[in-house]
Amino acid sequence: MSLNVVESFLLRQETVLHALEQLQSLRNNYREARKISGECREKMFYYFRVQDEKFYKSLEDFFAENRPALKMIEFLTLDLKEVKVKTFNFFVKYGVDNPLEQGRNFARDLRVYRQEILHRFRVEESYLLPLLKRMSEESGHWLAGKS
Repeated sequence: MSLNVVESFLLRQETVLHALEQLQSLRNNYREARKISGECREKMFYYFRVQDEKFYKSLEDFFAENRPALKMIEFLTLDLKEVKVKTFNFFVKYGVDNPLEQGRNFARDLRVYRQEILHRFRVEESYLLPLLKRMSEESGHWLAGKS
């Protein structure tokens, strides 16, 4: 049985949250945390790759006559860019190749970064998922079901 658009998105979020929880469990042991940071980074980047330019262009095309939806899509696109930059910066700072002394603020920075991701997921659940669900129901378009 295939997943519907909302279930598919929520499953991807769950995968990201699990990876962040693994990293969070090692927040006070940067030596060990940086060993798994690459795996977490890849899960984050995969999640973001799904929401590419084509993804948002399809949403814009579908909601072309719905100004409030278009404004929300614009906001989601800009917000995603900011979250991607924060993700890139976090994993550059705390990647496997960085010196151990760089981990001095790891626990604090991870907490802040994790809150950013949780906030993004709440925004997606409140605004993006209803748009995807409507698009899927009205057009049969399976945009978010792509892997």
